[in-house]
Amino acid sequence: MFGAFAGGIIVGLVEATTALILPPSLKSVGIYAVYLLVVFIRPRGLFGSM
Repeated sequence: MFGAFAGGIIVGLVEATTALILPPSLKSVGIYAVYLLVVFIRPRGLFGSM
């Protein structure tokens, strides 16, 4: 439950920050980049409790 909450907060912050830096049509790029980074670095999740 806590991992989903933390992931939601991270996605929201990344989306807002990316929208400030890049054009609004490319704000999804930041979310996908963070997703790929987490999958490659932490494949078991942010907290790895599985």
